[in-house]
Amino acid sequence: MYVCLCGGVTDSQIKEQVKLGAASVADLQKTLPIGLCCGTCDVVTEQFIKKFLSGAKDISYAA
Repeated sequence: MYVCLCGGVTDSQIKEQVKLGAASVADLQKTLPIGLCCGTCDVVTEQFIKKFLSGAKDISYAA
């Protein structure tokens, strides 16, 4: 699923970067074009990071 439409970043890409040590949007921005344009994905991205760090398998969010 796309999390950042402007940068074309998916939840799978975020999960992979979290596995590699990313723990914030700023960390993700070092390797992915996320949150660099309109910024509306920042809140959802933070939720994904927290869920992936906690090991949760199911992520629900408001679109």
